[in-house]
Amino acid sequence: MKKKGRRPVKSNDLRKRAEDKLKGKTASFKKLAGNDAAKLIHDLEVYQIELEMQNDELRRSQIELEESRHRYSDLYDFAPMGYFVLDKNGIIVEVNLAGAVLVGAERKNLLKKPFALCIGKEYRDGFYLARRKVLQAGVCRRFEMTLLRKGGREFSAELFIEPVKVADGKITQCRLAVIDITTRRKAEDEVKELAKFPEENPFPVLRLSGDGTVLYSNNPGKVLLEQWGTVAGGKAPEDWRMAISRSLKSKKNLVKEIKCGDELFSIVIAPVTDGLCANLYGRNITLLRHKAGLLRKNEQRFKLLSEIAGKLLRSKNPQRLIETLCFKLMEYLDCHTFFNYLVDDEKQCLHLNSYAGIPEETAESVEWLQYDKEICGCVIREGKCFIAENIPETGDPRTDLVKSFGIKAYACHPFIAKGHVIGTLSFGTRTRTTFSKEDLSLMKVVADQLATALDRVRSEEALLESEEKLQSQYAEIESIYNTAVVGLCVFDKDLRYVRINQHMAEMNGLTIEEHIGKTPQEIVPELAPIMQKLGRKVLLTRKPLLDIEFTGRTSANPDEQRYWKQQWLPIKDDDGIVTGINIVAEDIISDRQMEEALRKSRDEL
Repeated sequence: MKKKGRRPVKSNDLRKRAEDKLKGKTASFKKLAGNDAAKLIHDLEVYQIELEMQNDELRRSQIELEESRHRYSDLYDFAPMGYFVLDKNGIIVEVNLAGAVLVGAERKNLLKKPFALCIGKEYRDGFYLARRKVLQAGVCRRFEMTLLRKGGREFSAELFIEPVKVADGKITQCRLAVIDITTRRKAEDEVKELAKFPEENPFPVLRLSGDGTVLYSNNPGKVLLEQWGTVAGGKAPEDWRMAISRSLKSKKNLVKEIKCGDELFSIVIAPVTDGLCANLYGRNITLLRHKAGLLRKNEQRFKLLSEIAGKLLRSKNPQRLIETLCFKLMEYLDCHTFFNYLVDDEKQCLHLNSYAGIPEETAESVEWLQYDKEICGCVIREGKCFIAENIPETGDPRTDLVKSFGIKAYACHPFIAKGHVIGTLSFGTRTRTTFSKEDLSLMKVVADQLATALDRVRSEEALLESEEKLQSQYAEIESIYNTAVVGLCVFDKDLRYVRINQHMAEMNGLTIEEHIGKTPQEIVPELAPIMQKLGRKVLLTRKPLLDIEFTGRTSANPDEQRYWKQQWLPIKDDDGIVTGINIVAEDIISDRQMEEALRKSRDEL
């Protein structure tokens, strides 16, 4: 960059200024010499002053040149782009600070090094040819390439190369201006990628003007154009034009759905910022809507099953509830008939428990079915589901009965409880010829639930009957226990009374309640040692002790010696562990008295 210096001083002006400066200093010389000598001295003095003034001008010019050089150096070094000067062989002669920073090296390490070392290998040949063209033809060149930083890290750069001419016009060097365009290149790549988005998008992307004219459509968007019956440049249907108008006026996105063949699309109408057109972004929601439908159906199915299970669990008579539940299931399955048969073990045939979809007089004719007839009988015999589809076209004689009802598809499931078939549940439709897997699965689940509920009630009834029978038996045993003519009691493992009959309590002279929880030591202290010994022996050996005789006194008759014969029997659990002792005591004092009387009679004789 050239900097304006001081303007050169003309010789005439310089002499005039020198003479003005000399005025007043030459008067003394005129007195000493003649005119020639005076003139010579005057000229010398003027020349001297001219030289001094020229020296001053040169010094000021030198200072200004130095200042200009420093300013140029600062501008050169601190320029925002890198500058390189290369000789005719491509060797770096000069480089500014920005250039050194760009390639990640110090200036002193770059000087006298080939610039080609800073260029990516694939670009070196091209750079060589361009530099040679500049040196030979004296033209400028601009191009982009990949440069290398220290360590081999690459960055994108834009280069401007121009020739440098010397005084005789020869070109011996070239100057490079280098700009890092990595950020710009990245932004351009992003713009290019974004520009490809509509075409690469697998879903419809369109742009429509405010009046509904189709300005652009990607390839998937042609499905919408075909549905609309238009092409690019044509108009969208009226309802879509109105929707676009509303979106532009409200500056808000709107969503519309459109059916294209078997596919359903959700279209978002998004107004463009300028408000003159709108972008349409489509999404295929066919599968999503299908899954949503399945989810709703599964929710309904779960709700139905939960309701059925809840009612069956709460009901004490599920047999009566079957009709209500099967009506709901029939409605859910879009069926027209159902039949519920239960096994009658006494008559060895099936009895119609509940039904729907046929006249009452017809139901009376099929109230009883034999095991060897019809589909239900087949299910009872084989114990597995029977599915009859496309009944009008089938020749299976087992379907003749349901075919007479106008049924086209029929599924009969067994009621199985504890491995036994106790009935059947079947559904029929007059509009479809087949059932879906989901429908059949639901029928089976409900049939299993109903079978379980019926079996539960039957089990409860059997249990109740068994409990009543056991209670009756227990009452009989209790009566026998309490009215027995022998003493009966039960000891636990600690030899405490846990049960005793009236006869044994009277033997000991206490009430039944006074015995419970007490030990022999507390009830019959005189007999306690022998009883404890016998009890420990039974607990240890787990064997009974039979016909044990011993004598003693009790609180019932403290002054009378009594005689007993006892049986000590261990009570065992299912594992053979002794949990208590059952004692049977028989009062044999009368026998002893009779023996004593006989002995006395023999002695007297």
